[in-house]
Amino acid sequence: MWRRLQDEGARIAYSTVCQYVRALEAAPKPQEKPAKAYIRQDYEPGFRCEFDWGVLTLWIGGVRRRL
Repeated sequence: MWRRLQDEGARIAYSTVCQYVRALEAAPKPQEKPAKAYIRQDYEPGFRCEFDWGVLTLWIGGVRRRL
């Protein structure tokens, strides 16, 4: 790395590059989110039921209903 910087004309000491690399290695790594996996599921009718705890607002026959 230091040699490449020298070849590109940078005037920098080898020890400065070493300090910079050590600081990068010691820096906390950003937390990566775990990958999510979705498994396609297929069941016979009536075999399994899934539901959502969310609230849904609908207008049915001109009446607002929250379900």
